[in-house]
Amino acid sequence: MSKLSLFLFSILFCLSATANSGGGECIRIIAVDPVVNTVTILNNTNSTIDISEYRMCSLFSYGAISGQFVFLGDPSNLAASEIVIFQWDLNDNAADVALYLPSGAFSDPANMVDFMQYGSAGNGREDEAVEAELWTAGTFVPGANAMVWVGICSDHNVENWFTTSIEEFNTTEFKVGPNPFEDELIITHDSPARLIERIEIYNTKGSLVYNEISGPLTLNRLELNTGSWGSGSYIISVYGPQNEMKSLSVIKQ
Repeated sequence: MSKLSLFLFSILFCLSATANSGGGECIRIIAVDPVVNTVTILNNTNSTIDISEYRMCSLFSYGAISGQFVFLGDPSNLAASEIVIFQWDLNDNAADVALYLPSGAFSDPANMVDFMQYGSAGNGREDEAVEAELWTAGTFVPGANAMVWVGICSDHNVENWFTTSIEEFNTTEFKVGPNPFEDELIITHDSPARLIERIEIYNTKGSLVYNEISGPLTLNRLELNTGSWGSGSYIISVYGPQNEMKSLSVIKQ
């Protein structure tokens, strides 16, 4: 997995942990990455749902999720508060990204579930999204890097989308070991002058298994008892004082 993919991967898990925090229930596009051509959808409801036949639309190109390569999650059996990451060919510079119900005309705003656009305004199905009250006319997420959404179901504003940059935080300052690990995981920090605001660890289902947010952590060594954790891969997200983030991947035997 590339550094950019891993960085986005960890952000998505953080977003999935905020699901059902208020604002009703919804199915949302929560990440779009034109660099690696991926889209991520969150089931922000209280039920397991099948979104495999939901349709994607970008610059008037269409396709069901079932026809795309899935990196993570099961769109046919997407549990509450979980995500699915799949491949979708995205324009490098500017495009709209819309999610539609399994059937019905694309020109009918009632069939649109979610929408965002980046790079410029006036792309694809913007008019339908505005009529469906899923977007504000003439607005767009600047740039065309990895983009993530943070908010509640009623938030359909460009202000809820953020462009990420892996250069913001150099991952070489943190180490984890052993890797693979068994009953103990140690995270070390080689820059005592930098504070750690919080550490979050997720398994591949997007479930939070560790969360340390009790103020800045000045210790440069953290020892975790992992005896109760299941075998498999884990993503560690470490946040700095300006909400910078570093991502580390580990495996439990």
